[in-house]
Amino acid sequence: AIVKEAVDLHGGTVEVASRPGFGTTFTVRLPLVDAGSGPVEAYDPGGRIADLSDADNGEEAPEVTSDDQTTVLVVEDAADVRTYIVRVLRDEYRVIEAADGAEGLEAASVHTPDLIVSDVSMPEMDGFELVQALKADPDLRFIPTILLTARVQTEDRIEGLELGADDFLAKPFEPRELRARVANLIATRRAWRQAFVPAPLAQIPDAFPDAVSADDDLRGRISEAVHAHFADGSFSARDLADAVGMSGSHLRRKTQELLDTTPTDLIRSYRLAQGAIQLKKKTGTVAEIAYAVGFNSVSYFTRSFSEAYGTSPARYADEPEDGTL
Repeated sequence: AIVKEAVDLHGGTVEVASRPGFGTTFTVRLPLVDAGSGPVEAYDPGGRIADLSDADNGEEAPEVTSDDQTTVLVVEDAADVRTYIVRVLRDEYRVIEAADGAEGLEAASVHTPDLIVSDVSMPEMDGFELVQALKADPDLRFIPTILLTARVQTEDRIEGLELGADDFLAKPFEPRELRARVANLIATRRAWRQAFVPAPLAQIPDAFPDAVSADDDLRGRISEAVHAHFADGSFSARDLADAVGMSGSHLRRKTQELLDTTPTDLIRSYRLAQGAIQLKKKTGTVAEIAYAVGFNSVSYFTRSFSEAYGTSPARYADEPEDGTL
């Protein structure tokens, strides 16, 4: 079916001649096109023509400058299909790649992506086995997974869902449908943020050291502003400066002078402290809590939390209050 769609898009023909007991011959005929006669076109798995005139000119994809950006892991053993999926998603997400299930599991452990798109049929470890391994790991079991497969039988879908897959998409797929399914799953996880009710201010660890007393008024205004907006993933150091009536440079000088930190680090530390509280209370999964306390990337939350607390969020949540295992 894929060959037929590709041939039709190129204006060609495909024929079959078969004789039982002797063999089968498939013949594909494609028209010759002069080089430079128009944009370079390539067939994509979604049954559409993709204009690659700019995609294959040797330019690299734009680098992601923000660590706190939603990360999608693409696991696919067919290099051309994997490259295509990356192109479909890279404008909206930071995308990392893996060539099979085993490599994908390792990449998930290192990067803790917000979502995984994986093929089902792969060597070493297939998509079903990958999902099973993810769900068995307390640090990774919360990651939503979309499985891509040409196996559309009901039994195959049921098997994947029972193992913990969140969604299925049949090959060949429509690019817009893949983007929509990815966005919907991520939005569902982040919906927890909308339902989240911050604890009273008295229950939240102060973002400032007790020793600070020189600017109590400023200290109080910053603390209130951070508390009021920490769950908003778009709240930045610039927004904090606006909230306390200062220029960004003035606020930075004051936090450096009084606290030996930056406004950005201050907001992140406050969010991590809130995350620690919610992890102990087990108010949701690691992903739900990460989004609830203002992180846009579970990967960034996990890495920042591990650096600050010396353990992963999942393990921190399972530790007894006295710190012993």
